[in-house]
Amino acid sequence: MKKIGLLCLALVLALGTLGVGYAAWTDSIAIDGTVNTGDVDINVERVSSTWVYKNLDTHEVVVLHGWTDDQPAPPANSELIASSVAVITGDDSVTVTYEDMFPCVDFKVNFLLHYDGSIPAKIQDGDLPPTFIGADEAFFNALCWSLPVADPEASYCYGEMWVSDEFGNKGDNIPALDGYQLHNCDYILVVITLHLGQGAPMNANASFTHEFKVIQWNEYNNG
Repeated sequence: MKKIGLLCLALVLALGTLGVGYAAWTDSIAIDGTVNTGDVDINVERVSSTWVYKNLDTHEVVVLHGWTDDQPAPPANSELIASSVAVITGDDSVTVTYEDMFPCVDFKVNFLLHYDGSIPAKIQDGDLPPTFIGADEAFFNALCWSLPVADPEASYCYGEMWVSDEFGNKGDNIPALDGYQLHNCDYILVVITLHLGQGAPMNANASFTHEFKVIQWNEYNNG
């Protein structure tokens, strides 16, 4: 028996020298993966403006309001005397210019916002009014930020927020923007009305900057 064992061992060693070995049976599963992160992204789709004309025949005031990129045709035999014009100046910026304002006219500017983000978000620090700075900042910052009042001497500035569609049609009212949740392809229409009463000062001057910030919904008020 020892001779047989030695013979088997000799054969194994001989096979090893010839490059022949013993292989274990194996198998495997290949896994391919793709990783993508989402984003929050709010954009201004369109803005509107107000143009105020004087009819040179009747001396009446004619107020036209419409999308800035599709300005309505002026009335026949009239001249432009005042305006509030909003222009999209970048991917995330708008410039509004109020020119030669005077009392008793609603100078309206609309902002149609579209949410393009892939994950839900909430508006944070989006509430109005803005803060005015400049020579007459005290007057503008003291404006009544509410619905119009009947007093012809009163000046006011107020904002309305609405659920909207891609055409800017009003849906449900949004009482406050701050904390409002957005999902992909949502539209919001923001309407700002600035109205001067008879008690407003002449040659008043001020400027303002305001931001609408969005943050991922689960980090609202944590950022």
